[in-house]
Amino acid sequence: MCDEQGAAEVETDGCPPASADLLAQHAPALLHEAQVGLFVLDVVDQRILYANPYFAELVGRSPEELLTIPVLDMVEPEYRDLVAERLRERIAGKPVAPYTVIGRRKDGTNFDAHIAGRRLEVDGRLTLVVTITDLSDYNRVLRQTQRIQAQKEAAEAAAEAKSRFLAAVNHDLRQPLHAIELISTALRRNLVHPAALLLCDRIDQAGTSMTALLDSLLDVYRLDSGALHPSLRTFPAGDLLRDLGSEFGPVARERGLRLRVTHTAKTVVSDPAILRRILANLVNNALRYTQQGSVQIVCRRDASGVRIEVRDSGPGIARDEHQRIFDEFTRGAASADGTPGTGLGLNIVSRMASALQAPVTLRSEPGRGSVFAITLPRGQDVATHGTAQPAEPVTATLPQFSETG
Repeated sequence: MCDEQGAAEVETDGCPPASADLLAQHAPALLHEAQVGLFVLDVVDQRILYANPYFAELVGRSPEELLTIPVLDMVEPEYRDLVAERLRERIAGKPVAPYTVIGRRKDGTNFDAHIAGRRLEVDGRLTLVVTITDLSDYNRVLRQTQRIQAQKEAAEAAAEAKSRFLAAVNHDLRQPLHAIELISTALRRNLVHPAALLLCDRIDQAGTSMTALLDSLLDVYRLDSGALHPSLRTFPAGDLLRDLGSEFGPVARERGLRLRVTHTAKTVVSDPAILRRILANLVNNALRYTQQGSVQIVCRRDASGVRIEVRDSGPGIARDEHQRIFDEFTRGAASADGTPGTGLGLNIVSRMASALQAPVTLRSEPGRGSVFAITLPRGQDVATHGTAQPAEPVTATLPQFSETG
């Protein structure tokens, strides 16, 4: 539609007269400053009659240059037939939904062009008013989001498969291990030769190692599957530490080490089963990697609550390894008896401690031993048993380190 001077009319249906006049007055400026690409195309020779600055900048050409080149030159060759067909359909008055193609700038770089068009009569000639929206950033974010989602789904599937595998392994291997334990016990009752009894000892040691590995796999399964739900209560820390001393004392003596345990009246708020698993892993690790000297389980109060430490006089850990050793399947140096670990123990410790909201810290230097510690909320202290003795000063056998955990 045109007015008496032949200029294109601005559609103002539904606008009050004053608003319509204002819109018509400022329409050229609005089109010129719009933050979307816009051009007017002559439907006869398919040349651009007008292009706003945003479109010129988008395709890397001057507004004057755009008036001299075919519009299809600004589309990648494989999309030109599609664009030409859509233009013919729109010129013929057929409805054409907005679509996206790959645009081409003057320097050869590309952008994602979302195209929409509308027929309009200007100065007695039929034209198409075409808008171009650059979706490059949007599509880039969308593709990145899709990649992240695919990676997330793959990771979740892998974790689920691993959990199913660990559960199956744990179930299927415990029965034969139990059978081996019974057979070893029966053999020991009927053997007297020292060499034969030594073989029974080795069978028992292998069974113990396999049981510990299965316990670790079960812990991993519980952590991965979200089946680990802490049940917090207040209980005496001393009872737990005494149990650990009874469990690991014979192991320490067998390896020529001293295991020292603090007798304490302090109580803590935690899940006793999970805390025991954490401390047992730390004590077992300390005994494995300490060749001589002692391992100490120390309980003391600090500003944050009750701090339980497992100290050893082992080889120590380099500062740049302090974070990495808590990663899954990361193994340290060979143990004191030369056998490597599974690489699961400290990872399990870290994850269980996080479940208790009581992260484990580490202080260690090569050649000066290590101190692993966990700090727990403090309960009300209780009286110690009559046999309790004060802990020996830890500085007598182990140095102090600066806090790095």
